[in-house]
Amino acid sequence: MPEAWQGGPAHGMQDLRRNQLVCLNAQGWSQVQAYAWDAEAQAILVYWQRNKLPLVVCRQRLDVAPDRLCLGLPAPRQWSRRRLALTVGRDHVAVIGDFPTLRQVAQAMPWGSAALALEGKLTPLAVTPRVYGSHGWQFITKKPYLHDASDIDVSVNVPDFQTACRVTALLAASELGQRLDGEIVFPGGQAVAWRELQRLLAGHTAQVLLKDRHNVRLATLTELQKLGKCADWLLPSCRVDFSRLGRPKSALQGPWRAEARPTGAMVARSPDDAQRNPGGLQMPADQAPNHGSNAVYGLGLAAVRALYAEVALEPKPGLVSFRDCGSHSDMNAQTFMRSLFALRGYFPRMVWAGHAGAPFAVLESLGKNAEARMLTATRGINTHRGAIFGLGLLCASAGQLLAQGVLFTPQHVRAMLMATWGDALAQRARAARLTAPVSNGQMAARRFGLRSAGDEAAQAFPVLFEVTLPALQAALQAGTGERAARVQALFATMAALDDTNCAHRGGIDGLRWVQTSAREFLNAGGVLQTSWLPQAREIHNAFVARNLSPGGSADVLASACWVQSVLVGTGGADFSPPWSTEVDPTRPWSVGRTCTRHGRLKLTLQSQIPAGFMQALPEPDA
Repeated sequence: MPEAWQGGPAHGMQDLRRNQLVCLNAQGWSQVQAYAWDAEAQAILVYWQRNKLPLVVCRQRLDVAPDRLCLGLPAPRQWSRRRLALTVGRDHVAVIGDFPTLRQVAQAMPWGSAALALEGKLTPLAVTPRVYGSHGWQFITKKPYLHDASDIDVSVNVPDFQTACRVTALLAASELGQRLDGEIVFPGGQAVAWRELQRLLAGHTAQVLLKDRHNVRLATLTELQKLGKCADWLLPSCRVDFSRLGRPKSALQGPWRAEARPTGAMVARSPDDAQRNPGGLQMPADQAPNHGSNAVYGLGLAAVRALYAEVALEPKPGLVSFRDCGSHSDMNAQTFMRSLFALRGYFPRMVWAGHAGAPFAVLESLGKNAEARMLTATRGINTHRGAIFGLGLLCASAGQLLAQGVLFTPQHVRAMLMATWGDALAQRARAARLTAPVSNGQMAARRFGLRSAGDEAAQAFPVLFEVTLPALQAALQAGTGERAARVQALFATMAALDDTNCAHRGGIDGLRWVQTSAREFLNAGGVLQTSWLPQAREIHNAFVARNLSPGGSADVLASACWVQSVLVGTGGADFSPPWSTEVDPTRPWSVGRTCTRHGRLKLTLQSQIPAGFMQALPEPDA
């Protein structure tokens, strides 16, 4: 057992909580390595077992049997910080332990003296701060995890809400020279980010993200107070003015009212509404989205811009771009543009449906209607089915956040998705495993034991939020520019995602080849290499030669572009309409001149596709 972490014999398995560490016995490692891992993953697992390194307890998936345990293995930088998700029998856990204390880690760090001073202030509260994340894993494994932007992630178990408030104040006042992050853990295992708790206490948000062993949900101040004994006081600088806990003003602007409306108040805008919207969700006459500057409509149009950003990106191994058709003989960039026009009203409708708290059946019906419009526009070619499902769900989640006045963050989008439609998504994923596959992706997932798009959604899109978005943000922070950052994020996604499109086209060997090729590109430095562009184009040519196209990864990249621009962008989203609103409704699929400026999409619809349309398109970021 490594001396860097504290562990003891396994007992009290029912009390295992997130971020605890466990070591497996020999039978457990045999079970893990019996899975069909690729060569890199096998090397990681062999190293972990040989050095008796621990695994971390993750959030337990609801579709996993009670006698099994979901664990994670975050590999160091030599393996591109790859994350492996494992499931083992509970009887295969030999040792249970915890991450090292702040005092242990601080002794080897330049910020050690400030950390020791912080620990001294926390000691009278009878709490022990522990360090997890990159600093914790580097301390345990003695392998490199840290980079210049690494936070210090601290976990503090507290006995009650009063102590949580005191700890939050001390953490906020500390200056370690590096950004201090982490979470407060209550007696029942529920955890909240201390920075979010600070915002809640200051009245800057009405809800925070609360995590436990199985779920992620949004919680109010009152709910947090019930997690432990709450004193009558709050810190002077953190007293809450409950009259300020309403929705942000931005959520009340425009024609979209913030108050909830009964379902019976929803009426059609015109006699043709039922035909245009067979999903059954009809917009209230006084709340129909217009082409003005309002948040609901803007969130949906930002999704269209994100899809355009994906198709405009080049190089993308095996995928369609303005440069070529990739591995596809049945579609080109013009096909994708037709699809975008067909979907221009779908994503705002999904935001509105989420804003109204519509049940999952309504979202599903809207999605099927949008898919039908897409297939009509593309003459039967599937260009955006995955985006209709995944990005549509994210838009609905954002709409519900807007309605509740909750701070827009990636964590809140995931939590709202699970809190509002998580049960329905889990039920849908279980049903898909018991019924005949209805798509090529489902058939590939069933045949090769892969995670389907439905499985990803049921877990609130872990690859998107834990791989793609962090890779995109890290590349942008490194100053690579948008084009290179998106390429980097795409390769990171290809390396991690069970892309069933690749498995359908090339079998399990084709999928593993795609993942290995992506990891090799990343391990060589990715877009930080001076020669990254010709290397990426060479990989693209290799994908075309093998007829492989990571369409699932492209959908995830588009979702990451939407999250980055709308939820975590420093300047926020551009909520102006992405095309001229003077449209002839009798010719909805015609395409006119297209141009790009600052990553925005400006479209003018005309009666027919002009000659040389594709040649007239600029090549973005050429």
